[in-house]
Amino acid sequence: MTRNLLVLFFAAALTFSCSSDDNGDGGSDEDSIVGTWELSQLSIINEATAPDELLLAKDILDVFMALQCELITLTFNADGTLTTRSAAGDIDINNTGGGSLIPCPDTFETETVSWSLEGDHLTITDSSGLEDTTTIQLNGDTLTVAGEDFEEENFTGADIVFQRD
Repeated sequence: MTRNLLVLFFAAALTFSCSSDDNGDGGSDEDSIVGTWELSQLSIINEATAPDELLLAKDILDVFMALQCELITLTFNADGTLTTRSAAGDIDINNTGGGSLIPCPDTFETETVSWSLEGDHLTITDSSGLEDTTTIQLNGDTLTVAGEDFEEENFTGADIVFQRD
């Protein structure tokens, strides 16, 4: 039960924290955020001091990535819209017998919001006008967001990494 909730929370936090609207310059150079990004990794900064819940989240995400499961996709459009596609509602972890079976989710929720990018500050505006600004690292086809920008209590000490398709 705890594992199910942790995975569901992790995926949902990524989806709603990264939903954004870009009214900024959606340039075409390699450091432009415009494009489609897929969740690829939870990188723990110091595994020796990381809490068990964070290590478990990383292990579960590693299993999904090894199975080539699509969990979260972010599509930043040049018109300042961001479409998020998340399988957070369809993640199911079943403990059967002596092992675990974690099937790839196949149902997705989609949301479209607005985004703007000024330097390394990504501002996301939802449909109700609520804004959330996050500091990102954009390096070519890698987009990294600090875990605490998603959920300070559960993801501090980790980075959430997306790769451009």
